[in-house]
Amino acid sequence: MHSQLRGLGVESRILTLDRITPSDSVHPIRRRLSLKILGAIFSKLNQLVNKDSYFSIFSTNSIQNSLTKELGDAKNVILHIHNWFNLVDFSMVEELASHGFKMVFTMHDERIFTGGCHYALSCRGYRDSCRRCPRVPLILIPSIRKNAARQKEFFSNYRDQITLIAPSLWIMDEAWSSDLTSDLNISHIRNSIEVLPTDLPRNSLDSKTITLGVASMEPFSYVKGGDFVREIQELVKSDDRFDLIFLKDSIIENRSTIHFWELIDFLIVPSIQDNSPNVIHESKAYGIPVVGSNVGGIPEILNSDIDIVIEDSETAPNLLERIYEHNHTKKKKPYFDYQFLRTKEKALGQVIELYASLAK
Repeated sequence: MHSQLRGLGVESRILTLDRITPSDSVHPIRRRLSLKILGAIFSKLNQLVNKDSYFSIFSTNSIQNSLTKELGDAKNVILHIHNWFNLVDFSMVEELASHGFKMVFTMHDERIFTGGCHYALSCRGYRDSCRRCPRVPLILIPSIRKNAARQKEFFSNYRDQITLIAPSLWIMDEAWSSDLTSDLNISHIRNSIEVLPTDLPRNSLDSKTITLGVASMEPFSYVKGGDFVREIQELVKSDDRFDLIFLKDSIIENRSTIHFWELIDFLIVPSIQDNSPNVIHESKAYGIPVVGSNVGGIPEILNSDIDIVIEDSETAPNLLERIYEHNHTKKKKPYFDYQFLRTKEKALGQVIELYASLAK
């Protein structure tokens, strides 16, 4: 989004933990060793809290100094915050709001309206400020309640300065049903990614083997449908009609994601819960059909003429048969979902319109 905004003449700067080359508009944050160690400890603690859904109960502030002076006049700045629990703690966000900065939060998952979990799954405790959490040890419940209470106070105090972006209608409804965010301004804007090359070489088009791809960096995690992935992995070992590859392996071996997209015929996203996965957007931009779960915001971005929806009671053997049949009835490959791509082209314009309305 940053590069797209810059390309359209919007003065955009980005702060990130990524190890990227700094420039006038890109500011990678170099953390002290002590912060890296503390962040690693907190990350491990968060992962150990629960195996079903990733939790962010504890966080560190990776930005060592106040941002208020560096950002300038709050009247001329809009802060667009993505996945901020990995970058700053809540005290930094509160400080920025207290100086009058207007903030836009893109909801990549449900963490912003829960006391700790990134996906609530079947729990509806967030509707009542997470007073009871069934997924964490009893000793951590006070921390969950404290997080939720602090967020509720923050959203109440700075309501007029905050806008949430919901990439899916599903997560917008979830946010509106939460006691923490029910009265905030929420805009439904799909994820915006750069236009990808439509002439991507497809090594597998002439192959008799159907190559399935799993793009999650944690392919065997519960919330990403890890159990289902393992079933498919075992089945394809003895079924020469299929092959299964992982984006994570491709990045390690080739230091690039392109090789993964060149090889696969279908992207599989069997999540237990998900919002609007960027990997689905990328897959569609490359003309690769998606096999996605019927959960969260995933059905909103699938096309029944191109993609396959994993039914609630679907078994792995049955799904493979559906994929095989689908592959042989759809003659046109790659198959671009042009309606989807046109909708995505509008997303960046919607973001700019939102910025303009906030700047008035």
